[in-house]
Amino acid sequence: MIRAAERVGGWVWRLARRIAEWFGGRRYDTGPSAAHAVTSRPGAGFTSRAAIRYTFTGGRVAVTPDLGAELRERRIVPGDELRYAVLPEWSATGDVRDGFAADAVALDLVLDDGSLLSAYGVRDQYGVALDPRAQHEGAALHPDQWNLVRVALDAVAGRVVAGVRLRVVETRAPGAGRRTLVGWLDTISIGPVAPEPERPADRARTRQGTMSTPALSRGNTAPTVAVPGGFVGGIPVTRADSARWPYTWHADNTSDNRSVLQAFATSHLPSPWMGERGAFQVMPVLPPPPGEPVPTSPGARALGFSHDDEIARPHDYRVTLDGGIHVEMTATDHTVLVRVGFPPGTAEGVLVFDQIDGHGAVSLPGETGVPGDALRAYTDDGTEAQRDRAASPRAYLHAQLDRPIVAADRVRTGLRTPGESPRAWVRVALDASATVTVRLATSFIGTAQAERNLALDGADAPFDEVRERAGHAWDAWIGRIGLPSGDGETAGDGTSAAAVEQRAMMATALYRVGLFPARAHENLGTAEDPDPRYASPFHPVDGSSADRTGARVLPGELSVNHGFWDTYRTAWPLYALLDPERAGRLLDGFIEHYRASGWTSRWSSPGPVDSMTGTSLDTVTAQAVDAGVPVDLWNAFDAALRNASVPSTDPRLGRKGLATSAYRGWVDNDTHEGLTWTLDGSINDLAVARLARALLDRVPAAHERRGELVAAAAYFTARAGSYAHVFDPRTGFFLGRDVRGRFRMDAEAYDPTVWGFDYTETNGWGTAFSVPHDGAGLAALHGGREALARRLEQFFAVPERGDDRIRGSYPIVIHEMVEARNLRAGQWAPSNQPAHHIPFMALFAGRPDLAQHAVRTAVERMFTGGEIGQGWPGDEDNGEMAAWWVFAALGLYPLVPATAGYVIVAPAVPEARVRLGDDAWLVIRAPGASRSRRFVRSVLLDGQPWASAFLPHERIARGATLDIELSDEPEPWGSAPADEPPSLTPHGRLPTVLRDLTTDAEVQASTGATGSPADAVDDDAASPGVALKPGEWVAVTGVDGSPEILTVTVDAAGRHRFRLEAGTDDGWRTVLRVDTAFTWDRQLRPFVLPPYGPARGAAPVSRWRLVAESAFTVRQLELLVREEYRLPVVRAERDADTLGS
Repeated sequence: MIRAAERVGGWVWRLARRIAEWFGGRRYDTGPSAAHAVTSRPGAGFTSRAAIRYTFTGGRVAVTPDLGAELRERRIVPGDELRYAVLPEWSATGDVRDGFAADAVALDLVLDDGSLLSAYGVRDQYGVALDPRAQHEGAALHPDQWNLVRVALDAVAGRVVAGVRLRVVETRAPGAGRRTLVGWLDTISIGPVAPEPERPADRARTRQGTMSTPALSRGNTAPTVAVPGGFVGGIPVTRADSARWPYTWHADNTSDNRSVLQAFATSHLPSPWMGERGAFQVMPVLPPPPGEPVPTSPGARALGFSHDDEIARPHDYRVTLDGGIHVEMTATDHTVLVRVGFPPGTAEGVLVFDQIDGHGAVSLPGETGVPGDALRAYTDDGTEAQRDRAASPRAYLHAQLDRPIVAADRVRTGLRTPGESPRAWVRVALDASATVTVRLATSFIGTAQAERNLALDGADAPFDEVRERAGHAWDAWIGRIGLPSGDGETAGDGTSAAAVEQRAMMATALYRVGLFPARAHENLGTAEDPDPRYASPFHPVDGSSADRTGARVLPGELSVNHGFWDTYRTAWPLYALLDPERAGRLLDGFIEHYRASGWTSRWSSPGPVDSMTGTSLDTVTAQAVDAGVPVDLWNAFDAALRNASVPSTDPRLGRKGLATSAYRGWVDNDTHEGLTWTLDGSINDLAVARLARALLDRVPAAHERRGELVAAAAYFTARAGSYAHVFDPRTGFFLGRDVRGRFRMDAEAYDPTVWGFDYTETNGWGTAFSVPHDGAGLAALHGGREALARRLEQFFAVPERGDDRIRGSYPIVIHEMVEARNLRAGQWAPSNQPAHHIPFMALFAGRPDLAQHAVRTAVERMFTGGEIGQGWPGDEDNGEMAAWWVFAALGLYPLVPATAGYVIVAPAVPEARVRLGDDAWLVIRAPGASRSRRFVRSVLLDGQPWASAFLPHERIARGATLDIELSDEPEPWGSAPADEPPSLTPHGRLPTVLRDLTTDAEVQASTGATGSPADAVDDDAASPGVALKPGEWVAVTGVDGSPEILTVTVDAAGRHRFRLEAGTDDGWRTVLRVDTAFTWDRQLRPFVLPPYGPARGAAPVSRWRLVAESAFTVRQLELLVREEYRLPVVRAERDADTLGS
């Protein structure tokens, strides 16, 4: 996920790297250049100052002859493994597939009998053979990035290493012009395999995703210690002046290729693209010599460390720094605890307190209101108003120390902001343990509340007790999915390593899912009688002081730090599956946005941010309700209804383009990424309809809003088919339309591989299947299931180029393009959220084998490198990509939005035990799951055959056993039309859309009406409309058809009365009388018309009028009929050669 304004930062960063390469030395003898070290320090190895360069072409390799000399004469013992890091450089070439050729390498061991290690059938930690061709075809070595390869050596235990050989193979076709391939090796070693942790929380790798930069993402995460969904987390910081990328695995390394830390900080970071806010930093330093100043600036206080000396778990971060300082972190809900161990015998220690930008101040011990063992501070860093968001509440800190403070002072040197100093140091007297614990208690209400939070959280308990308590919380969450070990793991062919990696990946994925969203409320009551309140990010902040917020403090629980465009796809269905009660509480915290402000947030950080398309919280709530999650249903419906029926004047809120799209059926190109708004709007409309139906099932027949619910269900169900309006039958792709309905470009000039313009973070291919709510309708638009299957085959065949030729409307190649190219999956780019559902759409084409193969391929090779800060193929946004991996590994996927259920593919794990809620278990068994066995032959649900590719949530919610038989070859299971997942449109039918019968009709108004009658039917709610007094009317003549739904859009909220009349030979006949409340200004309300057919033999009604019975202004008036979409032309299918290959 990346927003338009933030892309600029990535472009600047990439451009700076290029300039540095051009003018600062294009090549290094010691490591890859800046162009080929996109996530690491240029000119250096993975861990060493100088890497080993290799080159080859045509199978002839050049590399240092003493390669691996330190391993010679090394006897291999049981439990050893070979480890090496490799960075294959990307080779720009005419055929993008040849660009990966430098990865056809394998580092082999020559044994004392002359045999090679590879001859023993060994495999790496992902199950790929130690063979250059296998490594290339395995496609797990990413170009221009360091990759760690680990190979278990049990098969050759007892042998002695005689030498190390780099084996290569030429994968490019013969011919002139083949460039010399270049790559780098480093960190070649043999050592014992690290034991697998037994505790679920200890398996999670919080650093996974941190070997990232704005130029390329392998997750873009931070190694956060927290409790699940905690108010605040704690992070180590490699760049203390950065609010975006505070911790990188390698890119911030110093000139000697050492990693350094500049601080340990509180964190509210939802994503580097969103930025940090309200962070407070602390950094230990050794006391300077007498007369020397304390090193307080980030660079001066930085201390080096090795990742080998780091432990990074959800509840437990530890590191040993240069100088012998040992630091540990853990957290409660509102407090981060930092324990510093100085070298033995140290009498005094120094702690530096700081902030990122310095928009704040610090109060020293003993100053007014500050206890003698504490500091207090506030910061506005990251909380100020920005282009895409309003200001959020000030952050407050109460920092309590458990050792006597003997000296303290503020520092102004090097600060970037004027005013009070937010930087200070304290010197503490140490006891024999040479440790000091700092409790960084936080609040958005005030410093006194921060101190209360510390006590209420139990953060005043001993450090080890607090850490263990946090560990138990993570054990409970991560332990909800167990992957049992099996007998096959003892094999020496990599089976054990692959299974261990799966368990580590599962724990890490669940950690990421459980970390978000964050709670933003605080307890103003007691532990026994809590009073949850929060500093409102929805209202203007008035006059915050150094110790108390000026924000409104509202009652209730609040959830924040979530982007629903990302997370609605997988993260929320996983919450609902694993822990419905927790899901309901978190979801209610987002409905609180509506209760407090009248709108929900598309992106919450913490208040609404103008980012991404769609109001996807609507879809989240509909799916949750269908899954039985407890939800404040009326407020959820009203929030979704406002999003769908009221144009917002604030770009952070609601749906863009709604003032016209609600009437035309599409968001036109005048709205940025209008096509994607159209597609997402269709999905969100279905969610509104589903919420209305859920309420209809719950309210009595006499309920005052029942008629409104009936109309909403009918109207928004039909509007969910509006995506058909942007399907271009000339090309077979979705394409934006202008205000007059013309597609953005001529079919002959259209290239679906070009990014941007209509498409959000993707191209025409990446958007071609973006209607998961109506797969059957999409198939019909293409001409049937077989045609959709052909299009999907083309999709997986056309390679992503990721270069300047396809950057489209972007001024530079953005990181998503490169990430998509690196995955080598054709146009499928699971590195970003819009692609996550696409393989599963093959189930609507009768091709479950396409889905099964693609998903298994992704699980096996696109989530590698987690142990060195990689592990994700792109941005891991708030747990969404993590949840995708969880579902894909289990063989289930929540494909259909607003619907509780899962499509079935081949699990990647042989067995999984999934805890559902408090006391139910879903057991999934797929014996023999392996790299080759990736197709489903048959399925048993609780011992009974299950033929459908779709599994309703209700069938497993109370516990179930799913037995899936796998095959090496595609099987017919799940391929029949009756086996398809549910869809908005019945199989074999084109989507249903709404047609406005007032189009091209004559419009008149009574003489007392004010305004142009045409304004009431011009499909633009921004038009002034027609003001009516009681008895005045607007009439439409020449209506061709029988309307089913009336929509009225009013100027102002209030209770309005009117009637709809049909003109007959006998005069005007009342068809519908309305006396109802419009809740919001410019709200569109649908009304289902009762049967009103003309007398037998009479002509159809062609005259209609809306007669006011109270004074109000009509902004828009529609008479709608539901009908099957009419394809305007017959499409001549284009083959793959004309679709960007």
